[in-house]
Amino acid sequence: MNRNYKITTALALILFGVLSLLGYFSIISVSESFTAAAALIIYSLPAVYFSLNEKNRIRLLTASILFMIGIIFLIKENFELINSRGLIFTSILFIGGSTFMILFIEDTKQKIFLYASAVLMTAGYLSVTLFRNLGIINFANRLADTAEDFWPVVLILWGLNIFWNRKRG
Repeated sequence: MNRNYKITTALALILFGVLSLLGYFSIISVSESFTAAAALIIYSLPAVYFSLNEKNRIRLLTASILFMIGIIFLIKENFELINSRGLIFTSILFIGGSTFMILFIEDTKQKIFLYASAVLMTAGYLSVTLFRNLGIINFANRLADTAEDFWPVVLILWGLNIFWNRKRG
């Protein structure tokens, strides 16, 4: 692991630990959501910068996603949200779009990243505005409720399929 990544990881872990202890002993009033958000953002900002300089796409992708997840935690912590499932769906679209945008910035010759970013960010915007009025969000919520009940069965069947179709040798 690169020295820069060790430093950012250490700082994020120390921040997470200190905030957790201060909250546990009621020295400051801080929630777990805020603590996680702060640690993710503190880790991911320098990690994105170092990844851009080193042309390391996996770390760049991971750090970008962690940054956006930290932002989502901050939003959920600081604002009263009526429909948090709608926030998750929209956030997934915006996180995907912004991650592809970062990948495009890293390698501007790969236009597919720009196109994927535009499609996902537009879908994220439409999910907040147009899709909600058309009832697509309600339909997606019903599908998600159904999927919550059956996802363990799907995972078991998928695992068995992989196990049975593996190469023997």
